[in-house]
Amino acid sequence: MNITTAEIIQALHDARDYLPTRPEGAHTVNEIADATGWKKSAVLLRLHALQRAGQLECVHVVMSSIDGRRSNVPAYRTTDAPKTPKTQ
Repeated sequence: MNITTAEIIQALHDARDYLPTRPEGAHTVNEIADATGWKKSAVLLRLHALQRAGQLECVHVVMSSIDGRRSNVPAYRTTDAPKTPKTQ
């Protein structure tokens, strides 16, 4: 499967109507899978491609479970421009 970064970003933008709105603009792997109809493994492959291209940012969002417990979980959002890798 050879999908371009632009195609991945477009699919995520197309799915926005089905994704929850957050101030962070980030979504969990499960949310992206539900909105796009992709399997979680396919979402992860695409997110890794975005990360390698420098167009993905990971943030943590607060989610509530069925029993009301709240926890921070990883969520992802695309960035406009590739980020330069940090050097040590």
